[in-house]
Amino acid sequence: MGSRHFLAMLALFVLSGGPISAQDGQAIVRDLQAIRGSDGVQVLEQVELGGIPQWVSVRGKDRSNPVLLFLHGGPGDPGIGLSWAFQRSWEEFFTVVQWDQRGGGKNVSGIDLTRRVEDPDLTIDRLTADAEELVAHLRDRFQQDRILVVGHSWGTV
Repeated sequence: MGSRHFLAMLALFVLSGGPISAQDGQAIVRDLQAIRGSDGVQVLEQVELGGIPQWVSVRGKDRSNPVLLFLHGGPGDPGIGLSWAFQRSWEEFFTVVQWDQRGGGKNVSGIDLTRRVEDPDLTIDRLTADAEELVAHLRDRFQQDRILVVGHSWGTV
């Protein structure tokens, strides 16, 4: 969480005289992470990659900005849930795409985790092919010739 958001939460805690309800806290977080403006984009959706649906988050102040695809660490360290807190400044200049890679994050639902290590589709080649499909999808969707790619930890592989 950025310092501005942390300070906002701390101020609410102090001004309210103590803890706030979970419902109020959720409303505050929704408000903090909201993208405002008619040119902005804030979408959480599934895209078919490698024959299976995979989750992506797309956020930015202006959908015509260059697209930045962030490849998370891990492979089990996805960023969709908290990415808005650290990428807010990026969203001023880029349309930021977070992708929960195959076998991680929101894509784990319905997967037998006891077999995940043995999954023949969980290979570097398969993940690379999925990323290439996602880049092609983003180029088409946002009408851009280039997609910037940033990798963190495992995402650099």
